[in-house]
Amino acid sequence: VEFSPDGNTIASAGYDGILRLWRLNVIPLGTYEGYGHSSFIGSVKFSPNGDTIASAGFDGAVRLWRLDGTPISSFEVHSELNYSDLEFSSDGEIIAATGTDVRLWQLDGTPIATLEGHSRIAGALEFSPDGNTIATGSDDGIVRFWRLDGTPLAILPQSSSINSVVFSPNGNAVASASDNGMVRLWGVDGHPITSLEGHSDAVHEVEFSPDGKIIATASDDGTVRLWDWDLNSLVQHGCDWLGDYFRTNPNVDESDRDLCEDLPDR
Repeated sequence: VEFSPDGNTIASAGYDGILRLWRLNVIPLGTYEGYGHSSFIGSVKFSPNGDTIASAGFDGAVRLWRLDGTPISSFEVHSELNYSDLEFSSDGEIIAATGTDVRLWQLDGTPIATLEGHSRIAGALEFSPDGNTIATGSDDGIVRFWRLDGTPLAILPQSSSINSVVFSPNGNAVASASDNGMVRLWGVDGHPITSLEGHSDAVHEVEFSPDGKIIATASDDGTVRLWDWDLNSLVQHGCDWLGDYFRTNPNVDESDRDLCEDLPDR
């Protein structure tokens, strides 16, 4: 299920391979099946300007539609490739689909790149806000960062299947959610920032608030959690925990003893 950018239309798709559009009052606008998928539709997305709908299916096809149901293009890749997620770039000029492999196309169907490196299905995909980087997460337990031409930028191994990846609104951090209940945050250069621990089962979704200060996570443990992602608060929390260590441990360098003394008030 996906809302249009203006919030007035909903697109839905599923196991019957049919894409449907609805108004918010549940009045159907169209059913797209003559040009549709022959198998389960794993993902449906609106373009940033709301004029185009993309669908990706387990029949190995990615299809683009106008809102009136007119087909625009179809990328018939391979019947054995299962695409479970897709995304438009922020400018709407590129579409990426992930599943058995990760591929990028121009909207006319011209291939741009195939991102090769994951050893199992990559079910998570996200463009950076500036459109220059892609993050993918896979059942192989690895988060990868890529350039649009397929050049790998960072490889971030983890200990469990990755279900979701998302960039912060300013593009400076990436959050990943995994089957082991862990949510991890990384810098875009691949350095670890922190881990959010609290869920007791797999975390399937992670999302930043529009201002980037709150992270929401949803888990199989039956809870949705909100986390403070204000960097000053995170640093203060760490200093509350480590402050005495910095001040009293004889093995700490003198230059590090005052690391927590000049923090801004919370």
